[in-house]
Amino acid sequence: MNNIGGTVILYQPSKEIIRNILSYINQLEFLIVFDNSNNKSHKLQEKLKSISDKIIFIDNSSNLGIAKCLNKAAQVAIERKVDWLLTMDQDSFFEADIFAKYITKLEEACNSYPNLSIFTLEHSENTTFTNNVSFELVRSAITSGSIIKLEYWKQLGGFEEKLFIDEVDTEYVFKNLVAKLDVVKCNNLFLVHQLGTTIQTGYFGLISRSGRIIHSPHRIYFMVRNYLYIHKEYSKLLPIDVAIRRKNVMTSLKNNLLFSGKFFLVIKNILMGYKDFLCSNYD
Repeated sequence: MNNIGGTVILYQPSKEIIRNILSYINQLEFLIVFDNSNNKSHKLQEKLKSISDKIIFIDNSSNLGIAKCLNKAAQVAIERKVDWLLTMDQDSFFEADIFAKYITKLEEACNSYPNLSIFTLEHSENTTFTNNVSFELVRSAITSGSIIKLEYWKQLGGFEEKLFIDEVDTEYVFKNLVAKLDVVKCNNLFLVHQLGTTIQTGYFGLISRSGRIIHSPHRIYFMVRNYLYIHKEYSKLLPIDVAIRRKNVMTSLKNNLLFSGKFFLVIKNILMGYKDFLCSNYD
């Protein structure tokens, strides 16, 4: 299958972005790279442009968020006559020949799921594989590592741009579920992906000690505001899915409140997110 484009959205990327892009660009028709960074590294930009003639580099004058860039990438991909778009985070990559295998599996999955709209895979935190089934229908998928069918992207109206970041992937998956389209996971292949900063800690530093994912307080703002949007739009249509999402968000908020060391700042951003949701402030 050679009709796949790709996109990756950058925000203050590290030099590891070069390695990450090289892990999948060779199997793509082209890669649209957006730079949303406030402080540009022109040296890194030039190096990125030089690693492959498949790169289409778009330097945004401000941070446009995730959804707007994804929609722009999908529009460009359609203009370039491809059927599928790989969406990647800047800190994600495929090891060895995993991406080439992943594309082969996509072709196989299309034969089994004629309404396949989103194709996804395992992530690095789940690398012990015991599933003998090649594919399974799922009800969640993160943006990074997913391959979306552009025909359905167009039908569904694309990604919800008012969400900016956080819950963009959830909202798009929920659109697909409501439309009775198939979200398919490829088992036994994985993407190396970092969800946030993981710290080893527990209550009082010792009790129930485990790896806990910590986000910036500003990210907490978007998590709260955008989850409330998801709840408003989909709780009647997909009550079980929204309840599962609520549980995950609450766990993340708890971890950030108790273990980030920024309790009052996290509280402030939770309240700001709630306030802006009530005021329908999505600027």
